[in-house]
Amino acid sequence: MKRLACLFMVMCAILNMCESRIVRRQTRTDSAPRKACLGPSGYCSGGSKLGVKCVDGFCECFAAGYNRITCLPEVDSCRILPNVRGSNAISYFRGQVVSRNYSCSASDNINYEVHAIGNYEGSVNARPPRAGDTKVDIIKTGSLTKPLVLVFSSYEPVNWILNIPQGISVHKILLYAYYIDQSSVKSSDGSDLSRVAVRNRSIACAYGSDSGGCYTKKLLETIKSKYGPVTSFAGSYKADQWKLSVGGGVLNSISATTTKTTTTTSKPTTSSATTSLQVLPRKSCPYGYCSGGSRLGAKCINGYCECSVAGYNRLTCLPEVGSCQILKGPRNSQATAYFGGRIVSSNFSCIASNPRNEIHIIGNYEGNVHTRPPTAGNTAVTIMKKGVVKEPLVLVFSSYEPVNWILDIPTGVSINRILLYSYTINKSSVRAKDGTDLSSITTKSSSIACAYGDDSGGCYTKDLLNEIKGAYGPVTSFSGCYKADHWELSVGRGYEQGSTPIPKVEPEPTRPYPGGYTPQSSPGYYPWGKSEPTHVAPASTMTGGVFVTPGSKLHNNITKQQWTKDDIIEVIFANTSHQQGLLLQLRNEDGSEYFSVDLNKQGGIIVSFRVNLNTTFIRLSQTYAAGVNFADNKLHSIIIRWLDSGKKLTIKADDYPLSVLDVGMPPATHVRHGRPRHIYVGRNETMGTSEGFSGCIYQARYGSVSLVEQMHKQSNGTTDGRPLCSIPSALLNMTQPNGTYMYTTPATHGATDHNTASSTSKRPTQTPTTATKLVPSNDGQVLFKSSGEFIVPPGVTSLDVICIGGGGGGRDNHARGSYGGDGGNSSFSFYLSAEGGKGAKKDNSGGEGGYGTVASGGQGGIGGGCSAGAGAAGQTSGGGGGLVPGSSTHPFCGAGGGGACGAGGQKGKSGPGGIDRRGRDGGLYGGGGGSRAGGRAGGGGGYSRRTVSVTSGETIRVTVGEAGYPYYAKTGKGIVVVAWGGPIIPTKGSSFIPKTFPPIPSPTPAYVPVPGIDESDRIRCRPTSWCFGVSGFDAECVDGFCQCSTAGYNRYTCLPEAGSCRILKNRHHFSSTVYPGRSNYSCEAQGANQNYELYVLGAYQSDLSTGIINVDIQLSNNGTSKPLVLVLSTYKRVSWVLNVPQGVTIKAIVMYSYNVQSSSVRNSAGIGIATEKIRKYGGYGKDRSTATMLRDIVTKYGPVTSFAGRYSATRFTLNL
Repeated sequence: MKRLACLFMVMCAILNMCESRIVRRQTRTDSAPRKACLGPSGYCSGGSKLGVKCVDGFCECFAAGYNRITCLPEVDSCRILPNVRGSNAISYFRGQVVSRNYSCSASDNINYEVHAIGNYEGSVNARPPRAGDTKVDIIKTGSLTKPLVLVFSSYEPVNWILNIPQGISVHKILLYAYYIDQSSVKSSDGSDLSRVAVRNRSIACAYGSDSGGCYTKKLLETIKSKYGPVTSFAGSYKADQWKLSVGGGVLNSISATTTKTTTTTSKPTTSSATTSLQVLPRKSCPYGYCSGGSRLGAKCINGYCECSVAGYNRLTCLPEVGSCQILKGPRNSQATAYFGGRIVSSNFSCIASNPRNEIHIIGNYEGNVHTRPPTAGNTAVTIMKKGVVKEPLVLVFSSYEPVNWILDIPTGVSINRILLYSYTINKSSVRAKDGTDLSSITTKSSSIACAYGDDSGGCYTKDLLNEIKGAYGPVTSFSGCYKADHWELSVGRGYEQGSTPIPKVEPEPTRPYPGGYTPQSSPGYYPWGKSEPTHVAPASTMTGGVFVTPGSKLHNNITKQQWTKDDIIEVIFANTSHQQGLLLQLRNEDGSEYFSVDLNKQGGIIVSFRVNLNTTFIRLSQTYAAGVNFADNKLHSIIIRWLDSGKKLTIKADDYPLSVLDVGMPPATHVRHGRPRHIYVGRNETMGTSEGFSGCIYQARYGSVSLVEQMHKQSNGTTDGRPLCSIPSALLNMTQPNGTYMYTTPATHGATDHNTASSTSKRPTQTPTTATKLVPSNDGQVLFKSSGEFIVPPGVTSLDVICIGGGGGGRDNHARGSYGGDGGNSSFSFYLSAEGGKGAKKDNSGGEGGYGTVASGGQGGIGGGCSAGAGAAGQTSGGGGGLVPGSSTHPFCGAGGGGACGAGGQKGKSGPGGIDRRGRDGGLYGGGGGSRAGGRAGGGGGYSRRTVSVTSGETIRVTVGEAGYPYYAKTGKGIVVVAWGGPIIPTKGSSFIPKTFPPIPSPTPAYVPVPGIDESDRIRCRPTSWCFGVSGFDAECVDGFCQCSTAGYNRYTCLPEAGSCRILKNRHHFSSTVYPGRSNYSCEAQGANQNYELYVLGAYQSDLSTGIINVDIQLSNNGTSKPLVLVLSTYKRVSWVLNVPQGVTIKAIVMYSYNVQSSSVRNSAGIGIATEKIRKYGGYGKDRSTATMLRDIVTKYGPVTSFAGRYSATRFTLNL
């Protein structure tokens, strides 16, 4: 039995070791730590012990004592999370912070201060087992007012060596281990601890994650029964040193590296079924201020806000009631918020469980409008049934501003009760989209003003959760955000349906078809476990494409081939201008079963199939990327996969969004889709000779069968009489699964910068005769200045790696509301990473430096009335928060952007291999950007370096952090440097051209639609966040667009408005037209004035040398029944000539002009017309004077009928 137990634990260790080596997919740092199911069968580790099931593509756990979403233990207020920034203990291995760890902090033990630390193993793993040492440095960070209890746990034998400072007395030590006889605990100074130590073998291991067989939950419950709830828990798989804080403080750390703990030299198994890195969204307090005050018990501790009031998490300061622990971010939610058709990224949510009721809360601060006096905005709620709905179903809606909640309730969903809370309850409502009366089940209350997740600004989310809990029990889910016009809410439980759900596909950034670029920072989650690259290389090497004409076809027979459960189909084509023809078709012998990929003549791609399933034929036809013109003579790639035993189909073309289709097979079916015998490209026998594809096919494969490869095996550069196509340059970077380039020649060695034009020109443009591997020399170095992949050269097992994060952006103090963007993180897969510097903050603090394992970046300065100096990457001197920029002596680290007061300026110094830049620009690489006119500067990127052990031929993903955006002065982007066969040499460039991905363009903020205003009507901020041309209107940059708060100007367009006359640019209005027709400003408000037809015409000057502006007045069929009033406005001297038809009587003419005495108004016969003259420039639509003039006119004559103006004009036309 002992041998079996030992074998079981070894297997658990291996499983967890593999889990710790999984390549991580970067996500938002404030997202919930979820684990994706493995493979098409939806496997989740943990089994019945954790009650784990695959739900919507993610593992969820239903056993008591484990969080449903994270599957990690939670006992009372100790809710374990992975990789928390700010915990009571930090683990190390061989001098590096251990990145994969688990921890919780609590404060509900009134009798003891209890800290538990767990390893699976210490510094060694040997057979037979022998003890490894783990040192524990105890750090007193506050007052010890309660007896101190320490708990240590491991599976492998460990000698725990405690460094206990003077003044600390340990009340009790509990030691748990599977190999308890070989384990020990002792003091580093030799003090006897035997009198306080208790040894126990009852709990084999407990380091945070129980999915591999450990017992963390049991340990927490055991400690609770003896000494009460733990004050903190911290664990990691392997550690040789811990730093433990006692007395009330926490230790802030960012895990920047992943330490490899295995000794095998084989390539690590990678998978996408990962747990996202979790960093609690903590609020910094650089000036000691924390919002929320006494209501939340918020205080500034070690630079971060902590909250002590019951019902709020100590670290996040967000509400937690029962098992509902609210976190910031979209992944921990059963509801998704939208505004203007786009997902709202800043939201708050929790998922919990209620054994009796299903209760969902949705909260907005406001809906789709914000007006004074308040008027109700609409928020639609689409309810989606994901499984069996527990009765009764209770829905709760909350807002501060009045909101009309419109519910789209699907068939089969019955709502027992609706609770509506709002500060403006009398103007709020809830109704069904289909008109169903909901009044009998709706209760309205104004007792809780607002609850959308964050209470630091004055809302009452905690109170709402408690009120609902008291009436109906704990909530099932909470979801909230500040502003939303649409929610999608999932109700029911998909796991109760008994079938594997469709894997969840994360939404990708919206962009129009065609064109554009989908940022790689938002890759989306794909069911097969990773993001598909833009092009996936064929399974075999080729020497060129095959040219196909409309009348020809490629055809081959397939022998002994059967469609399997999980197949792949790939087509790569180019040089076509005809949106027609077969890209690929598979067909059985008699044609009754087929799978076809066609170009749609109306745009897009048609995927269709017909298969026989137990005498029943199943058909499907789907148009993908409808409307997209793929016949643009460019290179395109299409990848189609069968998943989940053939029941699901995914389609991906180029960088367009992934489409996942549920084919509709019965749950128990394992489909083999027919027996294809023929493969066609271009056309088949049933198509006319003018209907086929025309262009070059570079790949057409099904599984391992490549029709193009078969064509290449024919004679001497022709395929059935068709010439071979030359290789487009876009194919030169395509790699195969074995890490070789599909089309390439050996790279030229030498110190070459791969980002220069000269380096890219060395890629071959002609068709090579063979495909060869990229083979560097036995020693070399490469500089990655943009993200890409590194293929470990043959025979190389060790690399010297430097990662530097991007610099943070500085602030322009002239641009109201401006702030700096954060620099991106740089990483060498999971081996090493460096954090980007932070941008200047809205609260007028300089950006923080990014974390690095060797040296962190410098803090951005605060300049007072001058320009502040920025932080350097890996800063070693300078900085300090004032005018002096940071400097660094570390390789490739860029200096901070310079600070200045007056004409002089201070300069920082970059490290070897780095580049100093002019003025306030941050140095390369990772230097923070400087500021302007008293603004705050950006922080420098972190500097990390280490030697990593790798496997020859391994492909390693390299991510280079982008420079912070927005910024005032340019910031330094990050860099990753890799060397083999020797250390990194800063003066040496790249030894070969690495494979890189297209750079991600500077982010353009998403446009949030405003009713009645087009995107073209708004002014985008400059890259510096400066609102050029409207700075005098109290303009500030909000979400990438200028917003103005001056009275008389529209908030979104920054153009004048008076009543219903809202001036817009370049709009055609029937009432008035100005010539010439460029940059016109106009409005139309017919019927707004009950007494007059009031027309306002404005220009800065005449466009003619004579100074004349003509006004043609035309009568429509209906004419006008009200007196006509004309207002004419210019700055320079102008002679207005009115062409007035018979039957038109002008009641009054008012002239505004700075040169009013020399200006005149006359008719077409040259006779002067009586005019009221006002010596004041009135404006032409885009200036401060227009709003003042309109306000005066409206006061005297009432609302404006229409306005038209431009800077220079020759003629206006009025249509009465």
